[in-house]
Amino acid sequence: MLIYNQAGIRLYHQDCATLDVEPVDVMITDPPFAPKTHQNARTNRSGVDGPVALIDFDPLTYEGLLARLECLASIVRTWAVFTCEWRYAARMESAPPSGWEFVRCGVWTKPDGAPQMTGDRPGQGWESIVFLHRLNAKGKPGRKKWNGGGRSSVFHHGVCRDAMYPTQKPVSLISEFVQLFTQSGDTILDPFCGSGTTLYVAKQLGRKAVGCDISDKALGLARQRLAQDVLLY
Repeated sequence: MLIYNQAGIRLYHQDCATLDVEPVDVMITDPPFAPKTHQNARTNRSGVDGPVALIDFDPLTYEGLLARLECLASIVRTWAVFTCEWRYAARMESAPPSGWEFVRCGVWTKPDGAPQMTGDRPGQGWESIVFLHRLNAKGKPGRKKWNGGGRSSVFHHGVCRDAMYPTQKPVSLISEFVQLFTQSGDTILDPFCGSGTTLYVAKQLGRKAVGCDISDKALGLARQRLAQDVLLY
């Protein structure tokens, strides 16, 4: 169901598996928690306020993510870029979802990431990033283009300290994705848009965007952010 349509940004309240829109240029997203992370977040919550209190959705299994990526292959023309549970990324490299070529696994390093609270092992301090590319009409890898030349797939950004939503990604990280993988006027799809960071960045950088989420609470936050006219830097 379309719930927002302004300045080239559209928001849908539904599961992305049922999304029926015209083709978009690129997908940039952050899928929901994997089951282990979802459980840890719920177990370690303190009080009832703050972003973790907004976790009112089920975790996303690997099979669920794979199925949605396969559905979305029909409407994405080129790249799919998304942060991902590292175990999911490893599985996807050996068996990519139908319609997609697995191109690379990158990392987002967090210089200010959370420490290991038990103190008995190193903290993780990073998240995996998956780069897929749409197969061509013959089911073969197609020609790829991006704005990064030969740079590495390592991204250094601090965590989002003013997050309104669980695992909200920093604007600076998503802005770098948008600038590397899109051109002015492109349309970006975020099928798990949460509080709308990708849509917010798209608006600020002159891209159109389509967002989708099953959480009405998340979509409420996204609409609030899209109503703001602020500079990225």
